[in-house]
Amino acid sequence: MHDGRYYGMDDWPPSPARLFQALVAGAGLSGPLADSEIEALKWLENCVPPVIACPRMVKGESYSNYVPNNDLDAKQGDPRLIVDIKTSKLIRPFIFDASVPFLYAWIFDKNKSDLVHARIIQKLADKLYQFGRGVDLAWAWSELLSKEEFDTQTLYYPGSVYRPFNGGGSLTLKSPCTGSIESLNKRYAANSKRFDTIISGHSLSQSYRKQPKAKFNSIAYNSPPSYQVYELRKSSEESKFAIWPLEQVTRLVVTLRDKAVQKLKKALIENQNEIESYFVGRKANGADASPTENRVRIIPLPSIGFHHADRGIRRIIIEVSSGCPICSKDVFWAFSGIQLKVEEAECMVDIVRSENKSMNEHYGIDQDKGYQVWRSVTPVALPDAVIDSDFVLDNVKNNSKRIKDEVQRAAAVIQALRYAHIRANANLIRVQREPFESNGQRVEPFAEGTRFSKQRLWHVEISFTEPIKGPLLIGDGRFLGLGLMAPKKRERYSIPKIAHYLCFKFNYHKPIPLKFTVPLAEKFRSAALKKFNGNSFALSGHSKPSNLKDDHQHAFFLPLPRNISQSNQIEELHLWCPYGFTQDELSALQRVKSLYWGKGEYPVKPVMVRMQNELPEDGLFAKIMKPARKWRSLTPYVPPRHFYRGNLHGAKLKVKDSPEQQLIDSLKRSGIHVPCEIHRLANLEGKTVSQENNLPQAMWDIVRVPVSDTSLFSGAVSVACHNNNSEFNKKKFEQRIGFFYELFFESPVVMPLALGHSSHFGLGLFVPVIESEF
Repeated sequence: MHDGRYYGMDDWPPSPARLFQALVAGAGLSGPLADSEIEALKWLENCVPPVIACPRMVKGESYSNYVPNNDLDAKQGDPRLIVDIKTSKLIRPFIFDASVPFLYAWIFDKNKSDLVHARIIQKLADKLYQFGRGVDLAWAWSELLSKEEFDTQTLYYPGSVYRPFNGGGSLTLKSPCTGSIESLNKRYAANSKRFDTIISGHSLSQSYRKQPKAKFNSIAYNSPPSYQVYELRKSSEESKFAIWPLEQVTRLVVTLRDKAVQKLKKALIENQNEIESYFVGRKANGADASPTENRVRIIPLPSIGFHHADRGIRRIIIEVSSGCPICSKDVFWAFSGIQLKVEEAECMVDIVRSENKSMNEHYGIDQDKGYQVWRSVTPVALPDAVIDSDFVLDNVKNNSKRIKDEVQRAAAVIQALRYAHIRANANLIRVQREPFESNGQRVEPFAEGTRFSKQRLWHVEISFTEPIKGPLLIGDGRFLGLGLMAPKKRERYSIPKIAHYLCFKFNYHKPIPLKFTVPLAEKFRSAALKKFNGNSFALSGHSKPSNLKDDHQHAFFLPLPRNISQSNQIEELHLWCPYGFTQDELSALQRVKSLYWGKGEYPVKPVMVRMQNELPEDGLFAKIMKPARKWRSLTPYVPPRHFYRGNLHGAKLKVKDSPEQQLIDSLKRSGIHVPCEIHRLANLEGKTVSQENNLPQAMWDIVRVPVSDTSLFSGAVSVACHNNNSEFNKKKFEQRIGFFYELFFESPVVMPLALGHSSHFGLGLFVPVIESEF
C-alpha cells in the first residue's frame, strides 16, 4: 500500500473479499470484463480460502471528519445549506510498515486449465489501483510459487500469517465464494437504477432503491505460532537422551533463554531492545515489556503418557508467536547447538533439533480435537493467591477457613486463565499440593531457586465447558516452565485390569428368595462403591470412557442359585465385567464384609471364591452359555419401555411397545437374528402347589387384575427394579411389571447374559431347557 495506512473499519487483516473486489474494480476501469476474466474470477471463487500474511500494525489516533449525510432534500436541494446537514464520521487508520507487502496465497492443483486461469488473475493484479476504500491507494503483483517456495516466504515473513481454520477461530473474514462475481455485477448494474422517479399529479419525487449486497462467505482464520522441537542429547553419546530433573525445570528454561539471547544479540545488533522484550519480558532500558501473547515461549516437555514414565525432561519446544518481530528462523537458530551441563548426571548436553513429535500428542499439541479436562504436570504459580503464611498449618484449618481458601484459590486459577488468554470457561477446579499422577512431584521442590515462594505453587486440575487444544501453560511462571498442563485421557492413562469374572458365595442364616435379586445386587454394588471412594465405570456404569462404543461394558451383578433347576433361593453372586476390574476395584469388592437384610436382622456375608479373566467353563455358566434351541426365563424379563397407557384396571396396550416386541428388539440388539417362537408363561391361578413349583412365577409377586388370563397382564409379576435416580429419590427401588417366557429358536443359539430393564442386576436372565432337568 502507498503510505502505510489502511482505513478499513475494523477489518484487519484486510479480508480476501476486499482483494477480490479490488481486482474486479481494477479490471472494470477499462470497460466491461471479458468472458475469460469472468471465468478466471469464477475459478478463484471456488478455490480454497487463501493464506494471508500482513505486516504488524498499530492503531492510529482517531479523529472526526464532518461530511454531508446525503440528505440535501431536507434543505430543498439548496447546496448553500450543506453545512446544516453535516455529520461526524470517526476515522482511525491502521498504521504499518509500508515496505512490508500483504500476501494472499490461493492454493490450487497445477493442471493446464488452472494455470490458464491463474495467469489471467496475474494480469488482473497488474490493474489493481486501490485496496478497499478510495483513499487506500495500492498496487499489486502476483507470482506462481511451489509449496516449498511459499513455505520459505512465510517462514521469513516479517509479520503475521493467518490460515483458514475449520475448527472455528477467533477471527472471521469475508472470502469469495460461488456467485461472488455475479453478485458484484448485479450490484454495479443496480447502482444506475437506485433512484426511481415518482409522478404524482403535477409533482415529481424520487425514491431510493437499496442495492443488493455482494455475496461472500464468512471464513474462520487463526494465526498459529511457529514451533520447533529440540531434544536433550548427551554430548559424548549422541544416541542417548540426557534427562533433566523435573523439579529443576525453571533452571533449564532460564539457562536456555539466556544463552539464546546472547547468541541473538551478537548476530542482530540492531534488535537489542526487541530481543530483551520478547525473550526476557523486559526491554534493555528497563521499560515495559512486549504483550505477553507475542513473547517467545520455551516449553519443556516432561516424559508422560505411560503409567511408569519417570517425568524427566528430554525434549523442549520453542514457540514463536506470529506477533513476534524476530524471525522464527533466527529464533530457532539461536537455540540450536546450545550446550548445557547436567550436574546430577555429570555430563554435557547438546540441544539438538528433532522432527520427532511423538510427545506432542500427550500435551494436546497438533491434535484435531481438543480436551476438556487438564491437569498440571509442573505446578502453577497462582497470581495473588491468599494463602496462610504458615505453610505447615495448611492441613489443620477449620472447615470455614478451608472452604474460604479453596474459593480464593479457584478464583486465582480463573485469573491465571484470563492472563494466559484462555477464553473457555471452567466449570470445575481442583487445587492441591500433591501431584495428580503417581510419578509426579509435590510443589515444594519447584520453588527452590525461583522468585516464587512455595506457598504460591499448586497443582491444578481444570474441567472446561468446551474442548481446548494445547500447549496449555497458565500462571505467573508460564514463561519459566511452570504451569504446564496435560489433558486427562483415560485411554492414555489406563490402569491394568486384573480380572473380568468374580464369584462370591453368600453365607447367611435365613435364605433369600430369588425375587430379591435386584435389591441384593444393588446393596452389594452400593457397598463396593462406598469402599472404592471414587468414580469407577466398571462398578457404577457412569462416566463411560470415550474409547468404548458398547453401552454394556460395565459390571453385571447376578445373584443366582447354585443349581438353577433345583433351587429358587439366592446362594451366589456372579460378577461379569467386559471392561475389567482394576486392583483398586477388586480390593473394594473384597472389603464388602456384610450386607444387612430384613431391616438389619439378617446379615449376609459375601466371600470371594473365584476370580478369572473369562467366564468359567464349568458349573452354572457352563449351562447358561451353551447353545440351545429352547430357553426359559429364570428371572423375569422387564420391558425397558412402558408398554401400556393408563392404570392396571383400564390399561391400553402400546402396540409398537408390547412386551414381546421389546423382547424381539432386545434379541436383535444383542446380535441374535435367528427366527424364534415366543410363548408367555401363564399365571398361577387354578394350578396346584406341585404345578406351581415347576413354574418360575411361584417365588415372585403376581400382578392380579380383574381381567381374564388372555389379557394384557397375563402371567405378569411385580418386580423391584434398579432406579437410576435412587440417590435423589426417597423410593430407592421402582416396582415394574415383568414376564416369564419360553423361546423356541429354529437353530441353537447362545443367549446374551441378560436382557431388558435392570439386566445388570440379575433380571432378564434366560437358561437353556434340558428335558432331563425340567
